[in-house]
Amino acid sequence: SKSETHIVYFSNCKIKKPELSLKVIDKYKNDIKKNLLLIDDPNFWNIDDLKKISETDKFLVYRDLKINQRIEIVKNIMAEFPKSFSLFGDEWKDYFQNTHKTIMEKKKVQNIYCGNICLDLGSASGSLSLYPRSIDIIESGGFLIQLRQTDSKKIFNEYEEFFTFKNIEEFKEKVRMLLDDNSLFNEQIKLLHNNFKSSKLLIEKQLDKIL
Repeated sequence: SKSETHIVYFSNCKIKKPELSLKVIDKYKNDIKKNLLLIDDPNFWNIDDLKKISETDKFLVYRDLKINQRIEIVKNIMAEFPKSFSLFGDEWKDYFQNTHKTIMEKKKVQNIYCGNICLDLGSASGSLSLYPRSIDIIESGGFLIQLRQTDSKKIFNEYEEFFTFKNIEEFKEKVRMLLDDNSLFNEQIKLLHNNFKSSKLLIEKQLDKIL
């Protein structure tokens, strides 16, 4: 039955360079909360105090901002869907009580993705819709709901609204609809898989050109 559908999220959440990034996290946390896409806006990195950071350190700060954003988003989802949300990853136990250990066996992870709503907040090292985790979700038969990435429009085309969100309210609304409506869930997951097949071809063509 539909009530067994869960929201699942697998990731790590360790801030790697606190000595560099905590000041930035603290200073911009409210701006980032208001605009979840801010970290991937090039203009954000042109702000005076961020401009001064070396390119290497900038990448480390970027990654930690992304990780911190994960923690904030998960906190929100946990509060809204306490019974339907399953969180996987050893590091999460430092922040929340009801978490699951990291699962190393790929097959087990794929079984959990299958038929569930799979949250994806993007890679911590860049903004791409299709990268190993999101591809794995789709290929395992999971319903991907992803924080909007810089190439979302290109990858999801006219279905971008179904599979991406740009703020927490939008995520909650989409998930409530999917949890309540089995046929909507099945209809949209079919679209996701068909769209993915054509996106995959597009990416393979792009790789051919590069290689």
